[in-house]
Amino acid sequence: MMRFIILFVITIVTVSCTVKQQIRPDQQNIPEIRVLLGQVATDSIMFKHPYILQAEEADYSLGEKNSKLYLDKTKHGFKLFNKNRIFTFVAPQSLTLRPQNEGIFTTGGTEFPQKLIISMEDSGDVYLINQLDMQAYLKGVIP
Repeated sequence: MMRFIILFVITIVTVSCTVKQQIRPDQQNIPEIRVLLGQVATDSIMFKHPYILQAEEADYSLGEKNSKLYLDKTKHGFKLFNKNRIFTFVAPQSLTLRPQNEGIFTTGGTEFPQKLIISMEDSGDVYLINQLDMQAYLKGVIP
């Protein structure tokens, strides 16, 4: 009987001391919302935090030196540029600018959280889309 009690206590202690794997927020299956910010021909985009430009061929870090980008529609696509860098894209093309951690970007004088998607359709129209999780979206629309 004593042996059974000792095994029972060891089992309880082992189970209660086991480190449980925590699910990081970026691993959770949180629904995301896409909000159309507008159709543009030219615009400027400011980043308050470091962002990563995810293009087909590579990811580019946009830090302090590249915290402001200009968007211009070109004959066959669009370009993102500033005095340090220039990125050109041919239609149809879609690219994502995502924050390295938490991030806020500004376009048209308004701040937006999380990801920015720039999409150019075959028609030549360029769209800015804010992609954010459901919680951030609700914070923005419910007072």
